[in-house]
Amino acid sequence: MSIFHRFYSGAKVTISSLPSLSSLDTAIMQMFVEPLLSTFLYLLLSGMIGMHLSGSGQSDQTLLQATLAAVLGSCSLATSLVVSEALAWDKFEGTTRFVLLASRSAWPVWCGRVCALIGVNLVSNFVTLFVTLVLVDAKSLVIINWGELIVLLIVTIIASTGFGLTIAALGMLLSDIYTVPNFLSALLPIIGGVIAPVTVFPQIVQRIIGIIPLTHITQAARAFSDHCAAWQTESTVALIVGVIWFIVGLLVWQVSVYLQRKRGTLTNLGI
Repeated sequence: MSIFHRFYSGAKVTISSLPSLSSLDTAIMQMFVEPLLSTFLYLLLSGMIGMHLSGSGQSDQTLLQATLAAVLGSCSLATSLVVSEALAWDKFEGTTRFVLLASRSAWPVWCGRVCALIGVNLVSNFVTLFVTLVLVDAKSLVIINWGELIVLLIVTIIASTGFGLTIAALGMLLSDIYTVPNFLSALLPIIGGVIAPVTVFPQIVQRIIGIIPLTHITQAARAFSDHCAAWQTESTVALIVGVIWFIVGLLVWQVSVYLQRKRGTLTNLGI
């Protein structure tokens, strides 16, 4: 089997076994409606929409800053959770057994899995980004540098994919694969700068939560809306942090596979 065919097989099996794509209704709800509703929830919690509608003197720039932070933060969270769910669920059906039983190197299959997840999230997150801007601040559509914003969105997805892999690997160590994702889905919007900038926290807390790609993504979003070059620095840091999490995730994944093999609970095949 050629490298390309193994890559294609990994991508195809991953997409076909993705819980979020199990049906058309589920795909629409989980890939488009839920991220959009989450974004508006974060915006409402930040208070920016209410202040803008009441005419309390908030500038359009402030609204755009909060909007980009909320939508890219929501995209980051959605990506991490979709990736973690897909990879952790593969222990029951999908690509895990395909990887373990492969006669050759598994890296083309892994590349196929990751690229498939990145592609699915890219489509979902772009729709979320565009629809949010249309509904909240349509005027920004003509002033935004879309080339740079797409780059920021791609960085968001790649960095969050690495973090999602680690979440999935940790989930495999537990009896319930949803324990870690459920906890982080509630915690990360609060500490990740989605609702309010991370600068509201003490300096020591900022350093600690800086190990999460989400914090740098929301900082980059706010800097981008202010036309500040700092967004490039924050994006680079987010990408580096995401790659580190990806490497950590692969290591934890190997440990998880080893322990699950010993327990005989790795897949429903008992291998």
